[in-house]
Formats: sequence, structure tokens, C-alpha cells
Amino acid sequence: MTSTLTQTTDPDRDLGTNLAEHQVDPYEIAYLRGGSLEFLKLRLFELMQMGCLIVTNRRLALSPDFQNWSELTPPDQQLLTFFRTPRTSEETLDLEFPQELEDACRQYRQELRQRKMLRGRLVTQGITYVFVAALILWFLALIMTVTMLPAAISVAIAFSVILHYRLGYRMTHEGKQYLEQLGVQFESLALSCSAARAGAPHRTQLTAVAVFGLGVLAESPFDALAKTLGASTSKEYGTKKAKGHDSGGGCGGCFL
Repeated sequence: MTSTLTQTTDPDRDLGTNLAEHQVDPYEIAYLRGGSLEFLKLRLFELMQMGCLIVTNRRLALSPDFQNWSELTPPDQQLLTFFRTPRTSEETLDLEFPQELEDACRQYRQELRQRKMLRGRLVTQGITYVFVAALILWFLALIMTVTMLPAAISVAIAFSVILHYRLGYRMTHEGKQYLEQLGVQFESLALSCSAARAGAPHRTQLTAVAVFGLGVLAESPFDALAKTLGASTSKEYGTKKAKGHDSGGGCGGCFL
């Protein structure tokens, strides 16, 4: 799937870049690698590339020098409104997604499932992790009434693991192989971002961040963003609850 986000905001993206970069969708890669959190980080990075955002005192804020609001899409305008007040990393990663971005994440999830790169299911229709915890405790108490404590604990742990994998999305073996192949294919992009820094084309930097995470921006002009939002990739899919989202169908989990 071609990124409509990139198409809309980066009309000159073909200049000076490798053809291989255009055979992949950076936002799809980021979503597969870390779900909605990595999707969000990549979007914020691209908005920072465009001069919309700055980082000051470890807080992400709207750039006072940015004036071209009319050139932005409505979802980006809505997203940037959140940063009129400087935000910490915790506030940023728990923000409410505009509906268009939420829909985009849902579409990525569906397509990746169809391609067998994701498996599992979201916590849906009122089934929350609080409910799951209560169910585990009830199950443990039930087992303890008919068997010994060590056996009860073992059964409860096994039950918890089963629920954990049933109620959350996970990358399949095919998905992991795909990311490994991308890492090899685009290794030079990570090196170019480290060496050329500001000289690397925006599309090159975007693809590198999608594949490798914000860590490739260390000591670059975007180093403050990497330090603020963190370079690590979330491995928990469908477990993080973001404000204002239904855990069953939107940004409620790392996978939207």
C-alpha cells in the first residue's frame, strides 16, 4: 500500500532517492515493526522534517516559525493542534489520534493480517485486561479448591500466557522475516543517515526511521526527537491503552 500520508506531504520525494525505497511504504513498515506507537513516531518525525514541530526541554511543541497551515491535511492540522502546548513524551504517546490516522492504522492492520504478517486478535467488545485479570484470579481460586497450590499456579500461568497471545496481535514468522530482509536491504540508509545526517533526502531519512526506528537519528539534527520519544520499538501489540480510543478497534493498542 502506497502511503497516502507521504504522497500528500512530500511531493518531491522521488528526487535523489533510491528506487528500492519506493517499493515499500514507510508507514506500513513502522506499523508492522511496532504498531500505532511507531506509526505515530514516524508521523511526528515527518512533521518535524517539514518544520512543523520542535523539541525544547525534552518537550515536543508546535514550531513558532511554521506558517503554512493551509498546506497541511486536516488530520495533520488536528494532530499539530495538540502541540500548541508543549508535551512530554508520555503525553505525546498517549494522545488521541485523528480519525483519519486511526483509520489508516486499521487498514494497515487488516492488510498485514491478510498477508499473514500479523496474527491474533484485539481485546474487543468489553473484554479488557482488567476482566482478564479477574478471570485469571477466579480460575486460580477454582483450581486451588481441587488441587495443590504449585499445580494451581502452573495452570494459572499457562492460562495467562494463552490469553496474552489470544488477545493481542503478534508478528508472524513471515512478518519477522520480512523485517529482517528490509534491515538488510536498507542497511545503507541507516549508514547514510548516520554519516550524511542533514544531507540525506527526507524520503531516505523517513524510510530509515521506519525500518530501524528513531535510533538512526542519533547525533543528527533530529537527535532531540529521538531522545524525547525514545529509540526503542514497542514489542507489546494490542496492549497499550491510549486516551480516547476503543481498545477493540482503534489506537487503543500498540496496534490500531
